[in-house]
Amino acid sequence: ALNPSPYISNRVGGSIQLAAWLDRVDPKAAADFLQRAMTPLPTAPGMAFGELSAGDRAVIEKLMQNGYLADRFSRDMARVFIPMMSERLNPQHELRARLFLRWVQTQSLQHMKHAEMRNAIQAFRSLKKTGHSDAEAAEILERGYRATQNSSDRLDDSQFMLSLRESGLGGMFPFMSQTLAIRALVVSDIITLRQSKPGSSERAAAIRRLSFSTAGLIAGGI
Repeated sequence: ALNPSPYISNRVGGSIQLAAWLDRVDPKAAADFLQRAMTPLPTAPGMAFGELSAGDRAVIEKLMQNGYLADRFSRDMARVFIPMMSERLNPQHELRARLFLRWVQTQSLQHMKHAEMRNAIQAFRSLKKTGHSDAEAAEILERGYRATQNSSDRLDDSQFMLSLRESGLGGMFPFMSQTLAIRALVVSDIITLRQSKPGSSERAAAIRRLSFSTAGLIAGGI
């Protein structure tokens, strides 16, 4: 809970990954978002520990109108960020221990949640700036988070991630699903690049997007 590296990782690596995906939908919004995310701004002490300004809270309220984002930002953080095994019936004393462990995990993952929320706030403002409605911006962010971030829905999990959850080893590899998600984006960009014609505008866009997604994969991996 005291380690700041998860926050930094998600604010830097996560924002690059999200921007790489936004480039496919709205390149102008992606560029604006990356500039917002990478420009250091003065931060009040309270905001450094997760507090949001009035303007940021207003944006989050709009994002919470989207069911997926509301679930992602308000539910059990351990379930969102760590591929934990499904709950099973246990004797009462074991259940209490598991609930306490889940509470500890949730508290320690607040940095990840705050980083994701700040990225979402800035991306929402960039999408609004380029002409998208509130609902459109939230829907675009939902698709972006599903494609580039740790899965919070079993529907987003590959068979490998499902097996990792149920093996009980998911806690040892807590952020693997994000690496696998951005890897899928890189593979998609490679396929698009190979299918594009040399010298075409599509080839130039494919090269840019592959460079973008690869940078996100490297930043997230570091």
